[in-house]
Amino acid sequence: MVIGREAGWPLWVYASFLGGVAFLLAFVWHEKKLLRSGKSPLIPIAIFQERSFTVGVLALIAFQLGNSGFFLTVSITLQDGLMLSPMQSAAAFMPIGIAFFAASLLAPKWLNRAGTAVLKWGAWLMAAGYAAVIWFINAGGAALDWLPLLIPFLLIGWGQGLVASPLMKTILSGIPSQYAGSASGVLTTCMQTANVLGVAVIGTIFFSFLTGHGTEPYMHAFVIALVCSIALSIVTFLFILGLQNRQKAAA
Repeated sequence: MVIGREAGWPLWVYASFLGGVAFLLAFVWHEKKLLRSGKSPLIPIAIFQERSFTVGVLALIAFQLGNSGFFLTVSITLQDGLMLSPMQSAAAFMPIGIAFFAASLLAPKWLNRAGTAVLKWGAWLMAAGYAAVIWFINAGGAALDWLPLLIPFLLIGWGQGLVASPLMKTILSGIPSQYAGSASGVLTTCMQTANVLGVAVIGTIFFSFLTGHGTEPYMHAFVIALVCSIALSIVTFLFILGLQNRQKAAA
């Protein structure tokens, strides 16, 4: 999918999609077969019978999809759209890193006090940060300067830190101890897969709307990508809400 757009979406791209789905279904069938025969599967299918775990996995995937797509498109927009130097681009990224680091340190403590409300606030802060970037783009137009973007970038980094740090802990809290290792591995795999898909899907959307050179075409394509990230932040919030309800019902 990453090179499918440049190659003109040949048949082998769609064949790869179908092949990936087929291999996934075959893997699930194989794992179930091992379980029925009394052997030890790589991934115990029983962990997905815990509904809170399944909802949590979906929340993690939505979160990572939006994040990875944002980091790809903002990097391209800053350097190719706004023509920033590498040092200026690094300076623009600093609020995201600083806020993410601070929120990641504080979020576990707040999670113990406020529960999943911390995760929900993080999802809304991300959406608010993305929306603020769109507002600054529309207000600045072709004369947009990168300095005003530091404030919404701060919100985005803070929201990401509030979600990323405690989300996996929250998901794993409802898993029986004998499945903890397998569940952790599944979460890590889903997170890495979502990172790749976010770059591929949102990157493809971004370049599809990038129809020229100069600041304005890049800003237009970036706004479309940001709308995708806002939608995924809302989806993340909804899954976090579902995770909270499932865990309350289990308790």
